[in-house]
Amino acid sequence: MERITLILAFLLFWIITPSISQSNCITAFGPIYGQPEVNERSKSILPTPANDGLYLDGMKADSTLIVKMDLNGQVIWSRSFDIIPGAIDNVTSSIIDADGMICTVGIAGDYSNGGNAFAFRYDPNANQVMWAREYVTSTLRTYSFAIVQKPNGNYVIAFNPHTPLPGTTNDDEIFEVNQSNGTIVAGLDFVFDWGGSDATSELVYYQNFIYGVGN
Repeated sequence: MERITLILAFLLFWIITPSISQSNCITAFGPIYGQPEVNERSKSILPTPANDGLYLDGMKADSTLIVKMDLNGQVIWSRSFDIIPGAIDNVTSSIIDADGMICTVGIAGDYSNGGNAFAFRYDPNANQVMWAREYVTSTLRTYSFAIVQKPNGNYVIAFNPHTPLPGTTNDDEIFEVNQSNGTIVAGLDFVFDWGGSDATSELVYYQNFIYGVGN
């Protein structure tokens, strides 16, 4: 029997008291969202640009699912897109860019068996996928777990091409993609070989530097 996963969302409000080392953590709401007969998963939670709501970015069956809700946990809209036809849109991470667009990365395929990395840029106000790209490599598995935006508007994506065979390359890679169409910017693709299984799990931009963490 297929295991069904429902989207669970909650807000935590941290109330700090005047006493040192004392605080109260209050759960404002914690309902379960989704349909019991459909496999739905939330992978990212993002504040709206106006800070008046939240976006949940994840999966519904083999497609991408984006849900907008207000600060009281009421669903405003729910939209599903088949970004990569014929493959599972395995969303891993999302950001809100400087223009208020939702930018998402993931794996086009089953997480365990692998697939190609993909990314897309979505306008939630116009309900329009502005571009979607699948990044094809010769390896059996390609993972992507992180994305960050540069001041020039382009995105830097963490990439992990991986062939799960002894003696093969399993290195960390980051590359820059064009904001307007998602194509890889020539000359801005870097591979890091630290001697083991290398992958970046998160990226942040701070004062003209991009920082990353991973394994």
